[in-house]
Amino acid sequence: LNLRSETYAGIVSAPGKDAHITADSLDISAISDVIAITVAGSDNYSAGGTSLGMSAGINTIERDTIAFIGADPTKDEDKGNATINVNKLDIDARSGGYLWVFALAGGRMTHQADPATTDSVDVLANTNTPSQSGLSGVTGKTNGGFGLSAGVAINFVTDTTLAYIDTDGKVTTNTARVSAYNPTGMVVVTLGGSVNLDTSTTETADSVSAGGVFSLNQSKSRTEAYLKVFVVI
Repeated sequence: LNLRSETYAGIVSAPGKDAHITADSLDISAISDVIAITVAGSDNYSAGGTSLGMSAGINTIERDTIAFIGADPTKDEDKGNATINVNKLDIDARSGGYLWVFALAGGRMTHQADPATTDSVDVLANTNTPSQSGLSGVTGKTNGGFGLSAGVAINFVTDTTLAYIDTDGKVTTNTARVSAYNPTGMVVVTLGGSVNLDTSTTETADSVSAGGVFSLNQSKSRTEAYLKVFVVI
């Protein structure tokens, strides 16, 4: 899974684009909840041969969640002038959700007889072939195996969660709350195994069976709440 998410909520103030707000309350919220479930699996069966298996589940998430008053975070420009006069001011940015990856891999091997040599009976002549005593027979040896199974589960996450006021001007309010929060949960689960079910003593000794798993959570997170403005409370 490859996901790019951008969630913005704010009031833009830039040169030539002043913002003036008078209200009882002002609530600016940017919320991003992502539930990503990735499942990968393989099951291989081999009778007398080679069993190879591989499964990989990867989440790559890039997410920006920003609540703001000030310059547009999507543009490279200077901040402008904003005058805010409210009784209650709330600015909240929250990134949440669950990122799950499951990778399963399994392999099984059993023995199998080589093409057999069968001695026949001449029914019409009611005589046996010279090499046999009258009963047909099957001979041959079983083939061994080589097994390999692997499971890989990875989360690559880059999260930016910001709540801020960054503008020229003045904010007048009785109460102010600016918060940034990121409680995102990440889970990776891997299972891998290779089983040799060959019960032939000779072939079992020649067989190879292997299994492996790998899990990784890699997160780069920036979570900030700040003010760069003259505030009167």
